[in-house]
Amino acid sequence: MEQSVHIRDTEIEVTELLLMIGEGHSYEQILAAHPGLNMGDIMAAARFAADIINSCVTAPGIIRVDHSVEFRLMGNRMVNVTEIRKEFPKAFAPWTANEDNQLVGLFKKGEKLERIAEIHQRKPGAIRARLEKLGLIERTARSD
Repeated sequence: MEQSVHIRDTEIEVTELLLMIGEGHSYEQILAAHPGLNMGDIMAAARFAADIINSCVTAPGIIRVDHSVEFRLMGNRMVNVTEIRKEFPKAFAPWTANEDNQLVGLFKKGEKLERIAEIHQRKPGAIRARLEKLGLIERTARSD
């Protein structure tokens, strides 16, 4: 059962404040939208969120929630690994020596990256990155 957490004795949910912060609202705008709050309430909501996140960090850049949802820090954004793994089951999993050997063999046979990605159950970008790491293709500029 989902439960919401309210600020003090108000009906205002912590998540509502956090969404407003995430949308770029200033503290003044949040207080104008919720006159019953004060700056301390906003700070307490942010601290509450930080404490929850810190309790879920299992390794640098990895957050697990209830051991069923995994997020990873990729550059400056959080990526929902659990969601990505619905389409690419081995996304973000470590590569084994066997997988590397299979990857090299398929690449040398001229198999297309998209097909190799299907076989390895990983994103095409992950295949490209692994081929770069193995020195089989030149490093390319990435937008992400």
